[in-house]
Amino acid sequence: MSIKIPDEIQMILDKIKDYRIKNNCPKDDKVESITEYEINHLPKIPENWTWVVSNDISTFITNGVHSPTSPVDKLGIKKKMLRITDIDEANTADFRNLPYCTRFVKGDYDKTLAKNDIYISFTGNILGKRYLVKKSLEDVVFAHYFVRWQPIVVDPHYIYYVLLSRHFDRFMHAHTLGSTQPNLKVTELKRVPLPIAPLPEQIAIASILSSLDSKIELLLKQNQTLENIAQTLFNRWFIDFEFPNEDGKPYKSSGGNMVDSQSGEIPEGWRIGRINHLVEILSGFAFKSRNFIENGQHRIVTIRNVQDGFFEQNTKDGLDKLPAKLPEYCLLKNGDILISLTGNVGRVCHVIGNNYLLNQRVAKLQPAKNHDYAYVYLFFRQKSFLKLLENISSGTAQQNLSPVQTGNLEVIIYKREVLDKFGAIANSIFDKVIQNKTQIQTLTKTRDTLLPKLMSGQIRVKTND
Repeated sequence: MSIKIPDEIQMILDKIKDYRIKNNCPKDDKVESITEYEINHLPKIPENWTWVVSNDISTFITNGVHSPTSPVDKLGIKKKMLRITDIDEANTADFRNLPYCTRFVKGDYDKTLAKNDIYISFTGNILGKRYLVKKSLEDVVFAHYFVRWQPIVVDPHYIYYVLLSRHFDRFMHAHTLGSTQPNLKVTELKRVPLPIAPLPEQIAIASILSSLDSKIELLLKQNQTLENIAQTLFNRWFIDFEFPNEDGKPYKSSGGNMVDSQSGEIPEGWRIGRINHLVEILSGFAFKSRNFIENGQHRIVTIRNVQDGFFEQNTKDGLDKLPAKLPEYCLLKNGDILISLTGNVGRVCHVIGNNYLLNQRVAKLQPAKNHDYAYVYLFFRQKSFLKLLENISSGTAQQNLSPVQTGNLEVIIYKREVLDKFGAIANSIFDKVIQNKTQIQTLTKTRDTLLPKLMSGQIRVKTND
């Protein structure tokens, strides 16, 4: 018995067929189309939708360029490489520091970034990273651990959101091989089942989700700008010693008195002291994992939640009943500052939201004066200080950072009036940053709630047709 295809979807498939003939881009004939048996075991979708496999609606699916890279273009190839690490938590790419390819073969020239390409990482620790290209870039190619899809006729944004749904996550995990180094075969990615709606509905669905993502991206960019401003101010005041003097002029360049110290010249009245004079490093609580319940009232924050500048909120482990001896500081509040003590030590982020519990291997940075929270956040995110933390970390297979040893590190202790002036400026910047992150959280939850319902047809959208 053949699969019945609605007329609106058949029109799409016919146009894809015509496109392939006209542009000489046949699909991979070795890949079978979806079977009736498979459809019967997939989620139900509206009657005027159809399940297809990715090979049916894309140009030839292939992986990227396999080349070593270098910070400089040694061989004059003039091609940069987009890597998994260049794509952030919002699935937007940072093109500022892409490395250059140092080897190139003829077929690699067909792997430059083209608008509406979809890339999926199929190996490594960031398996399943998804990225939709928004602008063609002839000087950038995608790395070999990405697979490229180029949707034909169907709306690429709609397909991208299908790939962000739990449906694709389930497919990916069901077909992943390996534990130490997980891999998803390219041949499997050619047979991903996709629910195809009529084109006007695809466009309408993608428009709703894209509008939410655009707002999230705008807030993320605004936060990056705000943090850059605060970091520039921090560097000028506390690295270059150009904080305002009594006349409002830059201290050092205006002839401010400098004195010798074991850390070099510092402004007169400043001193060298331990970090714990400025901030208390409070270790998390050793919760019993056997007491965890899924989606408990209080969620457990682990090192996985602490990314560099980003608080990952997707944590299901929690508790409804709190341990009797739980320190009060382990009940985290919106805006609290956390630091990772294990693995990638020294990652710092703000807590976004409430009802979180601080687990072991993560610490809270509690400023000696609350007014110093912006300063503490920026101080601990300095690259030079992060290098220092890495140097004092112990362990071979996994680095571990001691809160006591960290607190005893000697640093420059600034005059209170300078810290107060800095806080009056920088705290308001980070108040806005945290406000934006809270809004991002709300928008993300809205998008993630709508996505599976829109992609299954549980929520239908009106179209112009």
